[in-house]
Amino acid sequence: FNLDLKNQSVMDSDSPYFLYFFDGKLYHFRSADGDTVYYADVKEASREGDVVHMSGELYNAEDEEDRPATFKAVAKPRKWEGKETWAILSIRTEFK
Repeated sequence: FNLDLKNQSVMDSDSPYFLYFFDGKLYHFRSADGDTVYYADVKEASREGDVVHMSGELYNAEDEEDRPATFKAVAKPRKWEGKETWAILSIRTEFK
């Protein structure tokens, strides 16, 4: 979209979906009241060339028994600002 997001913050929007701020290192997004945080539990991973295929389950950060969906993702290693990290190329979820 040709947007320069580096060092930008949006704190005065009428919509709660557009409130975020940049602290010089990370972007922080305001969550809505009652939002649940989910993590990915990777059950299988395999490398194909320079990409990694992963699959597993999404689980509630406050209740690991709450696993409402499975996922499949593809990622590849990247270097960003001199640090080794991952770029997610695709992710698909399927709710149970």
